[in-house]
Formats: sequence, structure tokens, C-alpha cells
Amino acid sequence: MQTRTSKYELGIRGKRLAARLALSGFAAATICAAIACDDGSADNTLKLTGNGAGDDGTGNGDGTSSGSGSNAGTGTGGSSTTGGSSTTGTGGSSTAGTNPTDGGVVATGTKGLFDALYTDLAKSCGTCHDTGVGGAPKFLAKPDAYTAIKAYKGIVVRDYANSRILIVGASTGHSGGPGLPDTLKPRVTEWLKAEAATIPADNAGGSDAVAVTVGANTMDLSKAGTGVNGASLKFTATMTGNVLQMSGIQVTAPAASAIQATHPTFVVVSSTGVETADPVDNFSNVDQAIGAGQTATLGPGTMLLTNFMAGSKLRVSFASLKSSTIPDAGLGGGCKSLATFTSSAAPDLTALCKGCHGGGNASAKAALDMSALGVTNATACAQALGRVNLTTKAQSQILVAPRPGSGHPAVPNFNQTAHDQAILGRINNE
Repeated sequence: MQTRTSKYELGIRGKRLAARLALSGFAAATICAAIACDDGSADNTLKLTGNGAGDDGTGNGDGTSSGSGSNAGTGTGGSSTTGGSSTTGTGGSSTAGTNPTDGGVVATGTKGLFDALYTDLAKSCGTCHDTGVGGAPKFLAKPDAYTAIKAYKGIVVRDYANSRILIVGASTGHSGGPGLPDTLKPRVTEWLKAEAATIPADNAGGSDAVAVTVGANTMDLSKAGTGVNGASLKFTATMTGNVLQMSGIQVTAPAASAIQATHPTFVVVSSTGVETADPVDNFSNVDQAIGAGQTATLGPGTMLLTNFMAGSKLRVSFASLKSSTIPDAGLGGGCKSLATFTSSAAPDLTALCKGCHGGGNASAKAALDMSALGVTNATACAQALGRVNLTTKAQSQILVAPRPGSGHPAVPNFNQTAHDQAILGRINNE
């Protein structure tokens, strides 16, 4: 006998089934209306509509496996089965995060080291040494302070510990005060040391170091340059404690060749071999021609070295010391037309130039020695020839240097037309 189930019982069973499905993890929305739990309606059939074949659904994957790196994973829901069952989503994988690079600039190379300290250096020195306030040397001149400071003699040198920028201060008569602050000196020294490593050694290391005696001294310059065998330097020495005073400093060129001497540096060599260059760089502006067989005062001709300890020796090196194209005036091989020099150029040079270049200004005489004018014109002519451009005569230094705006100190009573005529009248015959 077939037993029929009442609509009431079907309703009760439906409610129980719904509760079980909910406990199994199905969301209420999935079950909602899927089961008709009526209690006595006309249709007494259990209705499991379940949305027909089941929703395609995106699933409810929670994607909890997030990565710790920069690409955190995103969960993707599993596909659903018929009737709405879904699998649990799997979190996306992630790659490990990368460490950021250092945001600071790493100073490399000599210019990089300078650029890294420039701001602080400009604060310490730029007020005067950028624009040249009060005649201060413009070694930090804009727009390219790096080029300016390297071009200034005595700062970027092989003997970096004796760079002028490290030594200058109140004790050296620096009008700007104590010089570099102690907090900046190590950084400047680091940069100078790097620069020094790029500077070629002096020609043959300069002259040999010699012992200095009170009175007359002579140094052989043959090793200090190229093609200068027989050149020599002499001076008179006096000593008081550790102070060496040198006077009458003169250079004699070889008998067969004129020489050009540029930026000599005197170096004290201690008894242990430690070398210390002239801290004041007394001869930094010297660029001097000396005729064959001639003797000329070198630069200002005098200097003091305050660090000449007992047992020390002295040597000298040059930025350049080489044979020159200036002919031997003393042996008649100098100017081609000495007569034209005497009649045309000599009167003009005597009136305009000899006051300073004849000895009235030591730096001027070091640059161009005109002391022989009116005394030995052959020697004076040979000296002046070193400032003549034989290729482009109108651009000769001896012609254009005295002109206003050239950077040469003002020349009293200078008449450019008369000067040009006098000088060209001579050099056009060379």
C-alpha cells in the first residue's frame, strides 16, 4: 500500500533541508526560493528549483594569500557547480619586493668630488673669490667654478697638502680671515688628493736636491726640463733658525740655447725625504724667456722659506722649462734688424715700458725683462722678440698687451696709434 505524504510534512522536511544546506556553507541568496516550503498549497511536490542548471557565478574565493612584495596577489573565485556549489578562491602569488636605491648622489671622479663640496666651499670663500671683491683672486668665478679653481695657480697641485687653499689663513696675511673652516678641510683635501693623482710628475722630478750653505749657492737645472743642459740657477742664502732667505735668484740659459721658464716651485726636502713646496707659491706668475747664454733675475728674485729645518735640502721644479725659439742675441744671432729695433721700437718701449719692466715692478720684469734697453739693445731686442707672434704679427703680445681692456695695468701716457706704428715698424722686419 502506497503511503502518501501530507503537504504539511513536506513543508516541514523542506524547512529542515534548507537549514542543512545553510549549515553546509551555502549562502542564503543561493538557497533563497530554491525550496518551496509551503504547508498545504495545491502543489504538494517538493520544489528544488535551484536556479535551474545552476548559476555560472563568479564564486566567492576570498584571495587571502596576499604577497608582501610590490605585486600583491588578487584572489580568483572558483567555478561553481550545478546547483550553486562553489570552490574556494585561491590568492594570487606575489614576487618579493625590491629594496629602493639610495636617493643620495655618490660623488665620483675629481669633478664629482668638487661638485659635492662646492656649495659649502662657496659659502666659505665665494663672497670674495667669486666676483673678486677687493681684488681677491676669482678662483670660484661663475659660471664654471671648477674650471676657474683648476686654472688658478697653486691650488690644484701634486703636493696637495701644500695647496694654497689649505694653507692660506690669518697667519699668511689672508685678508678674509682664518681660511677654510676645520669642518670643510677634510673634504677639500680629499678632492685635492684625487686631483693630484691625475697630475703628471714634474719634468724629470725637477732639479736634484742640494744642500744650502750661507752665501752663494748654485743649482744645476739640466734635469729640470727638456733641452736645457747647462742651465743653472744661483742665489745667495741667509738663515735664521728655520727661516731660509734667498736673494739674488737668477737663472742662466745654456750658451747654445735660449730657454723659457714657467712657474718655478721651490721644494724643501727634509732629512727624512719629506717634500714641502713653497706654501706661498712666490713664483706662480713667472713665464720668462732668457736668451742663450744670458743671466736674468727669476721672478721677484727673492723669497722666504719658513720651514727649512736643520738637515734639509732644496730643489726646484718648473711647470715647464724648455729650450726656446728666442735666438742668441749676445752672439749676433738675435733680431734680424737690430737697427730697426733701436730706431723704432726702443724709444717707445723705453718711454712706456721700461719703468716697470726694467726693474720698477718685479712681476713685470719677470714677465718681460727690459732692463737692457739703452744699455745692450741686442739683449733687449732678443727679450722682446719672445713676445712677437711671427705668424700673425698684428696679434703680437708686445703690441696688444698695453691696450686698454687687455688686462694689462694701465700704461701712463699710452697712445695706441703711436705704439702700434713704433712696434710694427720693428717687427715687420723680423
